[in-house]
Amino acid sequence: MTEQEAMQLIGMIAELSAQRPLSLARLSKQSGRAMSTLLRQLAVLEGAGIVRRDGDRVSLIPAA
Repeated sequence: MTEQEAMQLIGMIAELSAQRPLSLARLSKQSGRAMSTLLRQLAVLEGAGIVRRDGDRVSLIPAA
């Protein structure tokens, strides 16, 4: 995943999760990314401590 793709995905998560809890299915649909691609990208962001997955929900981890 490029830096630009990561920033785009983080921005989309921030925008969409502010409205209501964000499901993986909704994020996949809104981003136009295949679920397999999205899961790989989220794993990278989760490993970096940027996002959190809880079941099928995704949220940003607030900055300390």
